[in-house]
Amino acid sequence: SYSNQSSTPLRLTILYLHILIKTLMGASMKYFPGKYHSETGDISLLFRDHALSDAIGFVYSRWNPHDAASDFCNRLTGIRNNLVNKYGDDCLKSAVVPVILDGENCWEFYRNNGLPFMRAFFEQISNSGELKTVTCSEAVSDDEPGFFEANYEYQGRVVD
Repeated sequence: SYSNQSSTPLRLTILYLHILIKTLMGASMKYFPGKYHSETGDISLLFRDHALSDAIGFVYSRWNPHDAASDFCNRLTGIRNNLVNKYGDDCLKSAVVPVILDGENCWEFYRNNGLPFMRAFFEQISNSGELKTVTCSEAVSDDEPGFFEANYEYQGRVVD
């Protein structure tokens, strides 16, 4: 369970994959939102894609921006195709690849604070036809099916 100092209940949290593996059915579900039913209401769960997040945080700053964006989009397309092969096209209604930086300011290491990379990335996403960006709130909206139920508590760290 989670309690905070404010009166606002927690509604969304981002977790590392090792918590999913320890608590649920394993890594194959990391690309689908989860729900945990707490005493103060449901908490939506997203699981950070460690490899992609770290690629932005620590690797792509040394690459040509267009090549980095292409690699990133190719990885996303590979994840998409693997999910479709495993679960079928309907899984795409709720599948999400959370890319969440650790809190470091990686953009200071990119040329022009990452603007060329971000432009190339969003251009490639827009032109892809298979990929789209969503906010965390959109990813866990109740309008989309595909939530799995998390019914096990794992004592982990909470980062403010």
